[in-house]
Amino acid sequence: MRITYYTIWILLLTVLQSTVINFTQIYGVKPDLLLIFVVLTAMERGAVTGTVVGIVVGFILDGGILGINSLLFMHMGALSGLIFQKVLVSKYYAVIILVILSVSFLYEFLFYVMNFTVWGKGNLIYALTRVILPTAAYNTAVCIPFYKIMRRFSVEREL
Repeated sequence: MRITYYTIWILLLTVLQSTVINFTQIYGVKPDLLLIFVVLTAMERGAVTGTVVGIVVGFILDGGILGINSLLFMHMGALSGLIFQKVLVSKYYAVIILVILSVSFLYEFLFYVMNFTVWGKGNLIYALTRVILPTAAYNTAVCIPFYKIMRRFSVEREL
């Protein structure tokens, strides 16, 4: 049942990410629904599930090969699950915001470094101010409504 749940979410979000989300751009920045899904899944189900979902999502984004997205999404899923597992939660939404903001920032930064800095291209200050920080902020703003939607259609509710 959970595999079907994750498959439906991943397929739906992949389609949304490549179509509808393009219309929600603010200054060329759009939220990364798949990253948010991986992080929230890891927070709900743990680091192992987050890692597996991250690999699958990254594999799809890389076009069926193990590439940079597979590597980064796998690590973001594991990191989110471990951070959330180690933090005693008193303010659930505050922790979600903190984790999505930090993980989103880390993902965007590492993606930039692995794609541009390694080859001697790009400007880190420009990337930080125009892409990395705005994307992390946008992902953070989208995570709470997205989390509520995910909880509404959760597998555990049906069991």
